[in-house]
Amino acid sequence: MPTTAYPPTPAEITPRRRQMTPGIDDAVQRLGRPVVAEGALDDKTRQLISVAAAHVMQCQHCIQSQTRIALRAGACERELMETVSVAEEIWAGRAHDHSTPSMGTAAHAHRRRGG
Repeated sequence: MPTTAYPPTPAEITPRRRQMTPGIDDAVQRLGRPVVAEGALDDKTRQLISVAAAHVMQCQHCIQSQTRIALRAGACERELMETVSVAEEIWAGRAHDHSTPSMGTAAHAHRRRGG
């Protein structure tokens, strides 16, 4: 399996991106610092949450990189699979919950037709 879903970033891209959008890379880095700092959650739990989020986002690169980080934090395959199962349930529940607008629209159209 490839180590990333994306090709490697050429060395000249990062400085060029920073030049075109000054401050954005630094802002993103600052945003992540409190998230990875020690807190109420241990590192492995935090990384497993990141794996679940990556699955819900359906980002292949994120799934691969967050899985590697979770493994380094001590997660095992069973914990990863349970994490993915939780993400699947959230995704399925989300899709089911989003049926409400469709059903509401259909009911409204049905009432307008006099049914």
